[in-house]
Amino acid sequence: MTKDDTDGIERAIALWGKARETRAAAQQKINAVQQEMKALDTDLGAARETLRGEENSIAASGARMPDQPFPIEEKIARLERHRRILRARCEIFELQDLKPAEDRLRAAGETVRSEWRLLALRKMAEIRARYREAALALGTAWTEYVLWTWQFLSEKDARDFPRASACPALFELGGHEALVNPIHLSTRESLEKAAPEIAARIRELRSQIDACK
Repeated sequence: MTKDDTDGIERAIALWGKARETRAAAQQKINAVQQEMKALDTDLGAARETLRGEENSIAASGARMPDQPFPIEEKIARLERHRRILRARCEIFELQDLKPAEDRLRAAGETVRSEWRLLALRKMAEIRARYREAALALGTAWTEYVLWTWQFLSEKDARDFPRASACPALFELGGHEALVNPIHLSTRESLEKAAPEIAARIRELRSQIDACK
């Protein structure tokens, strides 16, 4: 395949690569926020455990119920507020950055597959044309070969003019149309009809040769 053949798919792959990088950058932003949330969850868990400890201590001691919040509750409230903000930030990144990046990546992937299909269709059309040309040439060669061997049918000529094998049946690639049909080349009449010019020339030469006896 030439460079011109693959230009379209190479451009599509390059665009897909850029879309993939954009998606990776968006995911990296989200990952960073999620790491912050993970660290915050650790601190929040520890603060809540501390609060439970203080409350259990009061409950076990029978001390008077506290009317004011514990200092640790302020920390818990702050951490919970931070976590809500981080969660909102993560959702914003997912909606504004990640989703569009994933949509572009998906579209780029579809373009790559479309270009691949178009390339394959073009190449297959070229191959079918080459195959058709070769098949027709093969049928013509087989016909001419048989027309010539019929001029030398004696046993002594068999070594120098070996008989042709059966004519191959050749069909269109990806189709059922016969390019070379042995049924249509089974008689002298059909062979001469398939190659009229060479048949006429052989007859002309044969008549001149026979006159030389």
